[in-house]
Amino acid sequence: MARIYDHYLRLEPRRPLGDLTAGLRMEVHDPAWMLGRQWRMGEHQGEDASTPVQVDVTLRETVLKSLEGRDGINLESTPPEAAIEREHDDWWTPGRRVLYGRRAAPSLPPLDAADPALLLADLGIPYDTLEGRGYDGRAIFAQRESLGIPAAVFADVPQAPGDEFWSPSRFRYDARFTLEGGAPGLILSNHRGGELDWWSVEADAPLPPAPNDQLRDVTGVVGRITFPGAPHPRLWMLEDHAVDIAGVAPDRSHFATLLLVESLAGLGDNWFQMPLATRSGLVLTLESATVVDSFGDRWPLSAPQNWQLFGVDGLDADSVTLWPRAATPLEGPLLEEVVLGIDEDANLLVAVEQRLDGRDVPTDGSDGLSFEGNIAAPDSTIDANELASYSYSAANGLRNNWHPYVIDNTGPARRFVQARFADLSTPAGHLLKEPSARLLSNPKAGPGDSPHAIDPCAVRESGLRLLRRAKLARDATGRPLLWIERRHIPLIAPPSLNLDFDDAVLKTIVTPRV
Repeated sequence: MARIYDHYLRLEPRRPLGDLTAGLRMEVHDPAWMLGRQWRMGEHQGEDASTPVQVDVTLRETVLKSLEGRDGINLESTPPEAAIEREHDDWWTPGRRVLYGRRAAPSLPPLDAADPALLLADLGIPYDTLEGRGYDGRAIFAQRESLGIPAAVFADVPQAPGDEFWSPSRFRYDARFTLEGGAPGLILSNHRGGELDWWSVEADAPLPPAPNDQLRDVTGVVGRITFPGAPHPRLWMLEDHAVDIAGVAPDRSHFATLLLVESLAGLGDNWFQMPLATRSGLVLTLESATVVDSFGDRWPLSAPQNWQLFGVDGLDADSVTLWPRAATPLEGPLLEEVVLGIDEDANLLVAVEQRLDGRDVPTDGSDGLSFEGNIAAPDSTIDANELASYSYSAANGLRNNWHPYVIDNTGPARRFVQARFADLSTPAGHLLKEPSARLLSNPKAGPGDSPHAIDPCAVRESGLRLLRRAKLARDATGRPLLWIERRHIPLIAPPSLNLDFDDAVLKTIVTPRV
């Protein structure tokens, strides 16, 4: 029996000391070489300067007092999105409508004898299975006095938030915040929905001088600017495993990221910070700031007048707006979706309802609506000796949930006024249904006013998409906040109706030959 032995030739280092401890310590055996490299890199160049260790700051906190037109909102804890974008009745969620309807049911007739206007309706998916099977708490609350409902049933229902800040003609939010002490207010204009922060508002005028009783002195300890994964501020320092130089990629559209990368790559050891303990829902002003260095000298500071990163238009460079943020709110499915665009061929502004009450709706005639019946079919034979006659063909090409807006120049301003298509394919004829989306309505319209009008400047040439959905977030105290957001986003191309106007269709009369 033969055996095969594999032989390997390899070189192994001799370990005279018998361990690897000396190598793992990474000892520098030539300190002069290290000093020389630091000298060539300019590490030994310096000034007879000091390091800041303390900052004495005088603060002024001007509290946001209220939101004009909407009382009872705590702006210190409520994100501005939830305060501005909420609708008049968005507190009435489907669950609350069912709950308060059940509470009021003992004071009302049985369901089989109930007024249909008081029953649940338009709940949306997946609550639509409850429609008509119970009382609607929101409808009963609106008529609670005439129905004789006890006050205890709706004792915990909050007061109505007031008027909506959404402009139905411009598809924007406009609001104004008032400050305490009669200070100039903060104006929010042309907000199209979504995120709100300090850059979204502008002030009427700079804040007036504050009395001494409104000032607060704060002393803080200064530290270098750092973050997890940042490199060491000095050269020739060994980095640990947590350092990730490429963790912050430069972004030309985000100036703060560029500033951070520049500070780390260049003068990373010359940037310092001091945290300030304050609260949200106010305008914070630095009245004065004095730096105390390691030599005990005091250096007064002032904000640069020609550059600022967090400035608010209208306020001084020393002031900035602070309010709570709705960080990553939860978004519900679309309740409504409407597309608008100007059809140059039809000389109309067309609004297309693509989603209503959480459901997609047909917009191409797939539900059986047709306007093709008035088109006359051509004869199979033609006799040139006979006189031709024509039949009237009404406009065709209309689609479901497409609503026209015609130009109106009679008022003080030019605008698009909501109209209705008419189906003339039958002798009787009839008007098509009105829009159902709340995005295409004006809640303030009176009996003689147009149901909805749109400013021409609100719809861009490429078209506009309007969205309406529920959003859920938490305020600064952890309390959940639910509101209905409306917003608009631009389109790549507007919708095209391809409408055929009234026409005379050739109809040939043929006489049989004998």
